[in-house]
Amino acid sequence: MRRRSKETAKPISLGRNLVLCFLLLSLLPLIIFSWTSYEQAKNGLSEAARNNLEERASLSAQFVRNWFDYRIMDVNNQAQNPSTRALLETLIIGFQQSKKPLSEYVSSDDWAKRTHQIPNSLALFSRNYDYIYDLILMDMQGNILFSLTGNAGFGINLFNGPLANTRFAASARSTLVSGKTTFSDLEKYTPEDDVYGFFNSPVLDESGEKLGAFSVMFHIDRIENALNPQTKKTSTVTQYLVGEDGKLRMSIANAQTKPLESPLKAAYPLIGNKQNTPRDDAIFSYDGLNGQPVIGTFRTIQLPGTSWRLISEIHEREALASAHRLGKTTLISVLITICIVTFVAFFQSRHIVRPIVTLLKASKKVARGDIKQRVEIDSNNEIGELAESFNHMLETRQQYEAELKQVAAQAELAYKELTDQKHALDQHAIVAITNVKGDITFVNEKFCEISGYTQRELLGQNHRMLNSGYHDTAFFKAMYRTISNGGVWH
Repeated sequence: MRRRSKETAKPISLGRNLVLCFLLLSLLPLIIFSWTSYEQAKNGLSEAARNNLEERASLSAQFVRNWFDYRIMDVNNQAQNPSTRALLETLIIGFQQSKKPLSEYVSSDDWAKRTHQIPNSLALFSRNYDYIYDLILMDMQGNILFSLTGNAGFGINLFNGPLANTRFAASARSTLVSGKTTFSDLEKYTPEDDVYGFFNSPVLDESGEKLGAFSVMFHIDRIENALNPQTKKTSTVTQYLVGEDGKLRMSIANAQTKPLESPLKAAYPLIGNKQNTPRDDAIFSYDGLNGQPVIGTFRTIQLPGTSWRLISEIHEREALASAHRLGKTTLISVLITICIVTFVAFFQSRHIVRPIVTLLKASKKVARGDIKQRVEIDSNNEIGELAESFNHMLETRQQYEAELKQVAAQAELAYKELTDQKHALDQHAIVAITNVKGDITFVNEKFCEISGYTQRELLGQNHRMLNSGYHDTAFFKAMYRTISNGGVWH
């Protein structure tokens, strides 16, 4: 049963096994090496993207800090300019002498006369910096006595009027009390309902006493354009400013949240809270402003009176674009190599298996009795030697069979001669063959005919059963002695 199941089982192709072995031995190291190289390159490219993001964040943060430092320096210089001090002093004197409400005084001829010639330094200061929207002068009580545009709360008291609860009012009060320059942070300012900020710097008289404050109303379009330049080539890094309240401080293209609206949820890992404040230069992965996975980091921007966070982020897909391209290139290279190796392996396996198949077919024919087969294999390797040995074996077997046929013919002829001799002997003599004990092992037909016994009755018996009494004992002893000595008794 076991032999039958083995014979009926489908044979396993040697060529297929060779191809599989070739593929395994050649492709497995290649795949392992390619995968290891890809992972190393991917990690290196990811690290390079992170380093580039951190470098971009640091440079941008330094730009924002420098921008504010220079703007504060400009505001301080203008606040200490003698013409600015002189204008504020004359307006304070005029307002006090007029005994009029502030709203009436700023519409009076006296106010117009005192501000008829605006100091050249203020006009030049406003023209030289495109970020300035308005210039404001106020006394120590928060009365806004001068506005270059006439819009920024002109003619009202900052602390008691409609702007009393604004960040502008809080920062101006801090400046008037402390005598230090402050920044109000950004807020939406009516009636324009646009986003502005205020720098507040104290104005001192000649003796160093505080007269009031000089405020600059400005917007940060320059910072927005610098952080996210609108060029033909879209920047892969998106940057934006977030305040301590977690709200945007600038407009971002395609962002779902507007400036100074609800706190951001997208960049929460970078914004944190009082209980969980992330470290500067930490790298996080999260969903960005447009809902796509990004990699982000932040830098803290310390400003007078507040602090911002500059968040820099890049889409994961773009950050790992080089790694993905490398992965595709590696995959294509591996597939091409697999095709080449498969073709070579198939060709080599056929080159190896073909002579073996030829030998197999010849062996099957020989097994069926056809020994005239000859295997023609043009090869100088071990398979070629095997083919030569196979052919030599067939030639030797043919010689043996020819000799065997000749011997068989001779034996058949000798057998015929012996048969004829036996027939002649059976016709003229009785023949009996015994062993050394005298037991009969063979009798011819003539013996049976004369003795009257059948061959079956005689075989195994002693010649004594044939004693008729005619011969004496000495006769039989002589016969047995002759037979025992290997002689022929007649």
